[in-house]
Order: sequence, then structure tokens, then C-alpha cells
Amino acid sequence: MTTLSRRALAIACAVGAAVGPLAVRPAMAESSVLYVSNTSGCSDSGVGSSAQPFCTAQAAADVVEPGQTVKLDRSDIGRLTITRSGTEAAPIVFEGGFIRGAASDTVPALLIHGAHDIVVRGTETESSSDTQGLALRVARSSRVMLEALTVRTSWNTSTARGLLIDDGSSAVTLRRSSLWAKEKTLVVNGANDVTIAGNVTGDHGTGIELVNAPRVAIAGNTIKNACYRAIGVFGDATGTSIQNNIINGIATSGNTSCRPASTEVHGVVVDIAAAQGVITDYNIVYAWGKAYAWSGRTYPFSKDLHAVTGQAAHDFNNGPDTNTNWIDSANADAPGQLPTDRSGVRPVDQPQVANTGVGKVATQDRGATESTDRVTGSFAQSATKAPVGGQVRFEGSFTSSWNIPVTCDIDFGDGTLIEGACSATHAYTQPGTYTVRATASTDGGSVEHRSSTIQVVQAGGALMPTLTVTASNVMGVVLRADGGGTPWNIAKVEFQTGESTRTVEGTALHHRYYMPGTYTVRATVTDAGGNTATTAATEFTTVGSGLVPYGPTRLLDTRVGTGGTTGKIKPYSGIRLAVAGQGGIPAGVTAVAMNVAVTDPTTSGHIIAYPSGAARPLASTLNFVAGQTVPNMAILPVGPDGAVEFYNAAAGTVHLIADVTGYFARTAGVSGFESVVPSRVLDSRTGLGTPDGGAKPLPGGGTWTQDITIQNVPDSATAVLLNVAVTNPAASGHVTVFPAGGGKPLASNLNYVAGQTVSNAVLVPVGTGGAISYFSTTRTDLVVDVVGYATESNAYRKFFAPLTPTRVVDTRIGTGQSSAHALAPRSSEAFDLVPGSQIDIPEHAVANVTVVNPKAAGFLSAYPSGLTPPTASTLNFQPGAVVGNLAVVRDPVAFHNGSDGSLDLVVDLTGYLSYN
Repeated sequence: MTTLSRRALAIACAVGAAVGPLAVRPAMAESSVLYVSNTSGCSDSGVGSSAQPFCTAQAAADVVEPGQTVKLDRSDIGRLTITRSGTEAAPIVFEGGFIRGAASDTVPALLIHGAHDIVVRGTETESSSDTQGLALRVARSSRVMLEALTVRTSWNTSTARGLLIDDGSSAVTLRRSSLWAKEKTLVVNGANDVTIAGNVTGDHGTGIELVNAPRVAIAGNTIKNACYRAIGVFGDATGTSIQNNIINGIATSGNTSCRPASTEVHGVVVDIAAAQGVITDYNIVYAWGKAYAWSGRTYPFSKDLHAVTGQAAHDFNNGPDTNTNWIDSANADAPGQLPTDRSGVRPVDQPQVANTGVGKVATQDRGATESTDRVTGSFAQSATKAPVGGQVRFEGSFTSSWNIPVTCDIDFGDGTLIEGACSATHAYTQPGTYTVRATASTDGGSVEHRSSTIQVVQAGGALMPTLTVTASNVMGVVLRADGGGTPWNIAKVEFQTGESTRTVEGTALHHRYYMPGTYTVRATVTDAGGNTATTAATEFTTVGSGLVPYGPTRLLDTRVGTGGTTGKIKPYSGIRLAVAGQGGIPAGVTAVAMNVAVTDPTTSGHIIAYPSGAARPLASTLNFVAGQTVPNMAILPVGPDGAVEFYNAAAGTVHLIADVTGYFARTAGVSGFESVVPSRVLDSRTGLGTPDGGAKPLPGGGTWTQDITIQNVPDSATAVLLNVAVTNPAASGHVTVFPAGGGKPLASNLNYVAGQTVSNAVLVPVGTGGAISYFSTTRTDLVVDVVGYATESNAYRKFFAPLTPTRVVDTRIGTGQSSAHALAPRSSEAFDLVPGSQIDIPEHAVANVTVVNPKAAGFLSAYPSGLTPPTASTLNFQPGAVVGNLAVVRDPVAFHNGSDGSLDLVVDLTGYLSYN
């Protein structure tokens, strides 16, 4: 076994025999090459060296001598006119570059005028002119070679032209180039002995046009979707040949990109004057029944033309994209035909297609590109890390586009080579990192290479896997296994999440739990050597919690001692309220939804509620003034001991009341939560949602019951989040919202005084028949907007991640803004409230929103950013007030100031909801 493939050696010998001894070209002197680069250090007055190139192409063209080459880079090197000439033995050569005319130019971007023995190779030229629209012109010139060019024109004018060869030019060759133009792609007018071979023209533009141009060879080109005609020959065309070309579609007058408009729609057009001098054959003319217009008469197909004129005997009129008749079927002896295609590929025999070509090569293809076999596939290995002596399996899977056999050689990188096999097993004898190379080939000459690496280490060690568990967002976990001391890499891992079992190729799994809870996770690891071991069990608890609707039930009332505190809370002092274990609420709760109210405060101030054991945050739960009774709904994290703390941030005393309407836990049967764009479900002023549809207030001491599973609330809802507002109450009183079918609880959701408009968020369990009830102590109008709901349905599953209350917006000092500024009247401003929020993982902010010092009466709406502000309100306010309320909204959140005055906004985040 040797390191050199016998097949590779044979190929090398064959190539050497075919090519013969290689001539050694002497190194070209620096003065034989002129450089152009419009970069720092260039000079048009220098010598054009590589160290100090010319800045413009024109500077080099003005001094170039026969035998010299001008190398152009793609910097802004300007328009180019070539007037100096070379000799047949020492032509002037221009290589590379991007020649582009200015929009104001009335001359071609690249002009060869009155010159001879010129070669332009690998250059891209584009006209930007809106007037002339000509990219390249050859005029009064001879022995000009244009090779591997890209020619484009301006698309801003309908008269844009690509290449013009005219004014007595002769012996001009255009080959292996690409041309795109708005109107005429390539025109030969009044020139002779021109060769056009191996080129591709793009969509739009009339492809090739000859006018009084004898002895032109058009061979092996591909013309795609030309406008109206692909090849047109007019006037004197003595000795002209059109062979081996592919015309793939003709755009018609229905294509608005074709300019100018014309009724002449044919693949090949030869007029009366030119007909006697032209030979056309071995072409593909796919023009939808409009193949030829010859000597004033239309011929839909090649058979029609051949029957009358004898032309096009071997033409086809089928689309080359769906047929193979263009393969191995050309005339290799056609005038101008290149020995290789536009990429330098020699004719190749496709074994599945009969050879119908003629001339010196029977396998010549028509068009600009030779059809070649293509090998595709993959090369995989059973291990990327293996011990010395460990058997590693390498698997190659390769196919041929010609459906011919594929064979492989595999070089394992350690001096071992296997020939003729695409798959093999190998063991390494020494440690190290090795590159494995697979070479797949066919007898058609197509070759594909694949490589990979493998790390070989000393044998020994055992598979002792470990498992790392990391929480990911609200309901996700990342499980990552490690093989421990095994010398093999890990091939697969079976992860047991406590909810399901999943096997992955790799070492990590991102899993999303459908329900909050604590799960036992483990992993069974299999290494590339087939060894298997299981990690120790690990407990994982989701960050997210689900809602359990509850009550409403009063857990705190300092007026009567409910909750363990009797008497007012002293100034700048706090109390602790146990939640877990109270009133049937279990241990382990993570957060609590409660309506917090102050009454009989002796001074203005605010209450801060936060989880027990945490540092007191800079956040407020509700604000008050002396003598006011004011409630606010809050969703608050619970401390590790199952309690929350309330701090009286006022110089006076205050009574505190708290009614619980739900709690969050990681147990079975909890509900996920979904916020919705606020929508109005009850407005007694208009009769919307009232029991009989009449516009009338809720009577004092009366109760209304409403089916709440309407609008955006599904039948599966277990609780609903509302914004409840009273307006024009007859006297002071309060409103209680509770589940239908049960008794009215000793709890209130909002308090009011006569004539006041005030609102508060309400989270209430859904009662019998999907309904809830509203009670008011005095007559008042009632307005209710639904803003969210909880459900056990799998279709709606967002769970809650509690956070210690955090101030995320304060327009008074610029928190959350680029600069401090109030919300302008009747305007909206958006804020990203949840840190790290992602668009593809919908997150809903849970926050206390407070309006500070509004200049006029109005309302504030919180809604998902990007939507139209809703008519529903989050809170209502009067001038100079400080008013807060709970908001649960998809993040980012927009806030709309529905008043005629400016206001400041404060937002304290207490958690967020997410699917993941």
C-alpha cells in the first residue's frame, strides 16, 4: 500500500504525455507591466510601478507600449479610451479592472479607437450614462481580442447598449464573455471578420445584431430571453456563419422590460439582403413557435425553414432546460468554434446521450457551457476523537449527476491509503490529529473532495458522564452531558427530562417544559466506541409558575387585625404578611395576586410591597394623599418564607387592606396566562354588556352578572384580568368583582367618592357558566375592559417569572429613555420593559404603571408596541394626581397619553410571562 493513488499516478502520466514538455517563460521585467490602482500613493505622472501605480486607467493607456500589459484593479480608475497599438508579435494587453462611465458621459465607458493588436481580458465595463448608454465600442480597429469580459449598461434609459463593433473594424474576437444591456446587447455594424464565440447574454436586449458585416462567425453562444430577437442579420452578410448557439426564449411585447417596442418577435432574423450570405445550423432556437424570420418570411420551426431554404438542417426548437439534445450534438468544425467552453472545459462525452456531433470532436456541446458530470455527496465518520487502536468507521455517500458509478480513494492521514472504496474502518497506531481526505471520481472525469479531522489519544480511561443543568428563560432547561474520562467522543445522549425522553447526536439538549414543576433529569451517554453509562439524577425546578385562581379572600386588614397586624402602620415602617399556609394557600407559592388598599392615611405617601427577605426596592405599589381610600392591583413575588412585606413610605400613619385573588405555584393543574389587546366588554353608559342591553347605571346594592367568555376570552378561561372603572357614582362606596355562582366576598376591588372617575385592575376567577358578577354599594356607571386571562388549555401557555420589583421607566429622570422627557399630549411612546426580550420568544411584562403630575384630565393606555392605540384605558387620572394600576402587556410596551396635557410615567416591573 502506498501513499500515492494508482489512479492519480495514471492521470498525472496521461496529462504529462498530452501536454508535453512545459516551456519556461522568462520572468517579465517590471517595466513590461504597468499597474493602475486609485489608492493612496498612486500617481498619473509616475511610471506605473507596483509600488507607485497610475491612478487612472487612461494614464496607463496614454503611455503603454507594444508588448506591455496594463494590470487594472477594481478601484475607481475612470473611463478608458485606447488609441495606442501593439504588434502581432507584441500586442498591448489590458487585464482586470472595473471600467465605468459617469452619468454625464456621452462617450462609451471603454472605447478602442483606431488601434490594432489589442487584448482586453477579464475586465468589467459598465455604462452609467443616461444619454449615450454604451458600455464598450470598438471603432476603426483591427486584430482586437476581447476575452472573459463582463459588459453591462445603465438601466435608467431605454437606449442603453452593450457592445458596438463598427466603423470599418476587422479581425475582432469576442469570446467567453457575459453581456447584459437594456436595449441592444451586441451590435456589429460596418465591420468584418468578427468572431463571437462562447459568450452568454442575459435577459433583455436584442442579443446579437449584424448590419453590413460580412464574414462574421457566431459560434457556441448562449442567448437568454432576448427582447424580440436573439440574432438579427441585415444587409451584406457574405460568409457569415451562425452555428452551435443556444437561444433560450424570446421576450415579447408583453414584457415591459423590453425596449423599444417591436412586432418583430423571432429567434433568428435574416433579411432579404443577407439571406444569400448566411449559413445557420446546429442551433437550439427555443422561441415558442416563432423560431425564424428568413428573407421576409416567417418559419415557426426549423423543419419549416429547412424545407424551403435548406438551412437549419440540424437545429432543434426544444427548451434546453428540459431536453438533452444540445449535448454532444454540435459541429466542432463550425467557423469560430472554441476548443473549450467559456470556463475552459474541453468537450466531455455524456454516456447517457448519443453522440450526434460532427467534425473533429463528436462530443462537442452547443451553447457556451459544456455539460459535465457532477459528483455530490457526504463523508462522515463514527468518531472525531478516538483512542489508539480504536476502530473508526468512515462512510462516504456519493452520487453522479449522470448516474454513472462513483469510486473513492480514502487517505487516512497517517500514511495509509485505501483505493476504490468510499467507506472503510481504520484504527490509528499513534496519538495525534489527522486529516482524512476522500476523493470521489467518475470515469466521466468529475471529481469531488471531502475532508475531516480526527483526534487520536492514548487508550485508557472510562466513561464516567456528568450532567450540567441550566435554566433557560421561564420554562426551558439546557441539559449538557460530558463523557468524563472516556478517550472517545460522545456519539449520542439519551436525555430523560422527567417529562419525556429524547435522544440527540451531540451532548446538549434545550428542552421546554409544558407545565411548571420540579423534575428529575438524567442522561444516558453512548460514546463512539459503543460504551454506555448513565449520570446521577438531578432535580430541576422551572423558573416559571402557573396561576391558581383564588377567592377573592381578605388576608390583611389592619383595622381589625386580619393578617396578624392590628392598628395603623407607623411612618416609615413596615409589616410582614404571611401568604403561604394562610387561607388554604399552600407552601411553595412563588407569587401572589392581591388588591392592596390604603385607608385613612394622615399624610401623602406611597406603599412599597416586595418579597420578604429581599432588599427594599425603589418601586411603589400604590400612592395616596391624606384622607384618601385608594386600591391598586399587584402581582408580587413571595419571599422564601412565603411572605411579602409592606413598607409605609409616608410621614403619617395608614391602614392597609389586602385581598388575594390568585397565587402562583409550580404544581399540577395550574393555569398559564395570556394577555390580549385591551377590549371593552361592559359600558353601562351605552348599554354595552348590561343585562338587558339598556344604557343605565349599576344600582346601589345591586349585582350584575356577565358571561365573560366573549371577545378575546376562550371558554377554557379559569380567571380573567380586567380593568374596571367607575364614573359618576352617586355617593362614596366600593365595587366588588367576584366569580358568578358564589356568595359575595368580604373584599373590594376599587373605592370611590361621589362624582369620581377611578379605575383599578381586577384579577377574578371565572365562575359558573363562564360568568363573573359586579356589585356596587352605590349607584354608579361601570366600564370594564378585558386585558388578559388564565387557562389550563395547552393552546395558551405562558407562565410567570417573578422579579423583585424593579423600576424600568421614570420619565422624570430619563430611566428607560434616551433623555428625560414627559409624554406629550395625545402621543405614544414605546419601552422595552423586559431585559433581553426577543421578538421570536413573546414575553409579556407584568408591571405597576403610575402616572405622575398630569397637566390635564385623561387616561393612559398600555398596549403592544406596533399596534394602533386601543380605545380601552389602563388607568384614568385628574390634573396633578399620582395614579397607578397593574398592566400585563406584550413587550415592548407602548403607552398612549389620552389627555390634552403632558404627564410623567413611572413603571415598576414585577415579573414577566413567556412561552419559553
